[in-house]
Amino acid sequence: LTGVLLYAFCRPRIGVFNALLCTIGWLTVPGVIQESASLHDDTVLALFLFAALVCLYDPRVRGGRSWAAGTVTGLLVSAAVATKLMGWILCPVYLLAVLAWCGRERGTAWALQAAAAAMTVVVVAGGFQYWYALAVTGNPIFPFYNAVFHSPYYPWTNFLDRSSVGHFGW
Repeated sequence: LTGVLLYAFCRPRIGVFNALLCTIGWLTVPGVIQESASLHDDTVLALFLFAALVCLYDPRVRGGRSWAAGTVTGLLVSAAVATKLMGWILCPVYLLAVLAWCGRERGTAWALQAAAAAMTVVVVAGGFQYWYALAVTGNPIFPFYNAVFHSPYYPWTNFLDRSSVGHFGW
């Protein structure tokens, strides 16, 4: 799916042949193959974030209403946030992308409205499971970092999955 999105993004900008070369080159990188075969959550996270980037870059989306563009982008970033905690770290990057790209073309007011809509959707939709875990356990990322959050449902030590320790290496 990420390859299809990459091709769809590149084709109108650099042509069919170059878009195919770009997609084939990206798909043959050993790290992409390894990640795709073993850690599906990283692939899904990248897929949602790339889809949000494509959505922001699409002139049909940027040409519409600010709240609609922000909502669509916010839903895609929300899916990334719900997939993995790393999505939260990348939210400010997408906020800056909305402000920078759309601000130059549509004006600062439009970009601020789109960014506000996107961040509202991300906090409400993408953060739901984190808010729920915080309310139930006292730890938004339960059982991880329990030495920090001190949830009563798990020992006050950081969770370490020992099933993969020592089994992987270069």
